Order: sequence, then C-alpha cells, then structure tokens
Amino acid sequence: MMSWLSVAKLSVSIAAVVVIGCAPGCERQSQTGGTAPAESAAPSESTEPRSHSDPPAPPTAAPVATPKAMDAPSDPAARQASADKTPATDQPVADTQVRREFDPSGAVVHEWHVKITPNGAEVKHGVWTKWQPTGERYLQGEYVDGMRHGPLLSWHRNGRPRGTGQFRDDQKDGVWTMWADDGVKRSRRQYVNDVLHGTSTDWHADGGLKESGEYANGEKDGVWVHIDSSGERTEIHWDNGTIIE
Repeated sequence: MMSWLSVAKLSVSIAAVVVIGCAPGCERQSQTGGTAPAESAAPSESTEPRSHSDPPAPPTAAPVATPKAMDAPSDPAARQASADKTPATDQPVADTQVRREFDPSGAVVHEWHVKITPNGAEVKHGVWTKWQPTGERYLQGEYVDGMRHGPLLSWHRNGRPRGTGQFRDDQKDGVWTMWADDGVKRSRRQYVNDVLHGTSTDWHADGGLKESGEYANGEKDGVWVHIDSSGERTEIHWDNGTIIE
C-alpha cells in the first residue's frame, strides 16, 4: 500500500504533465475527441478589418459656389445699347397709339402709329402697314416724328418681294430694288438725299441686262450700255445729262 506522501507526489506529477500539454500553440482535445486549431493572437488596430456592420465614413463634400445673379446695367448708356439690339420692325414705339383704317367688310387695310404732342396734335411715329382687301400685306414702312425714315418694303399678291428701299428724313437714300412677281429682278437704283446718284441698272423680263450706267447728282454721266430684247448692244456717252456725239 502506497503512503500518503507517495500519493501526493504522484498528483503533482500528473498536474505538471497537464500544464505542459496545454502550452500556447499546442492542440487541445475537444470533448468529442476531435482536434481544433489553436486560437490566433488578436490583430492590432492597424490591421483589423472593418466590420461589415460598420458603415463607411461619408466623403467630405466640396463647397458649391452659389452663382451670382446678373444685375441690369447701371450705366444708362449700357442699358440703351442693350435696348437698341431689339429690332423695331413690327414693334410699336413707346408712348404711341394705334390707328386703323377698315374696308367695308370690317377688315383692317391700314394700320399706323401716332404720338400725341403737348398741344394734342397727332404725329405719325412708328411702323405703318397696308394690306390688300383680300388680306395680303403689300406695303410697310416707318415714320419718325412725322417723316418717313427707315426701310420701305413692298410685296406682290403672291407674297414675293416687290421692292425694297430706304428713307432718311423723308428722302430716298441708298439702294432701291424692284422685282417682278416671278422673282426676276427688274431694276436697281441708288439715291442720295432723294436724288439719283450712283449705278442704275434695269433688266429684261427674262433676267437679261437691259440698261446700265451711272447717275451723278441726278444726271446721267459716263457710258451707258443698252441691250435690246434681240441682244443688240448700244453704248451712249453722257456728260452731266448731255449726250456726247
């Protein structure tokens, strides 16, 4: 029979074996007898992956610049320049009244604008338009303080251009051109202060040249070319309205 001292020594030896067998890195026996992998050390904060339950940090939004509202020009000249970009054709002039003329059926055949003077008189001022009784517009121009000033436009009944010209202070000025209702150009004149001055040209109905020459202060001057319908060409020399033989 073993003494109590021998039993104590044997218990100490078994405990040492158990401690040595469970040293870190060794394999432990599961209760079912299987072998489980040893636990690894906890990762440091620098290598720990983000948990799927942790939302990513939102990106920092860049500041958005608020657009500055555009102000109207404060300079009166700049405001006037901006207003001048708006074409005046077909637009009533400020501070004017509309006048209309009607045919027996009640259709408008003439429309114009007037402004009222301090003494109550009416002065034509602004765009004026005339229509055929059948409704086609055929003439349009403009008045400024009672005088024709600006473009004059006319149309044939079929809507094609009939003529274009320009007035300045109630006088013809610049190029005036006329077309037939089939679109063939028939004449072209130049005016200065309501007087023919510059190149003048006429065409036949088929578009061929009929006559061309120069005016100087209302008088034919220089060489004028005439071509008749058969194509025969004639030249006439002029000197201040007088033919040179």
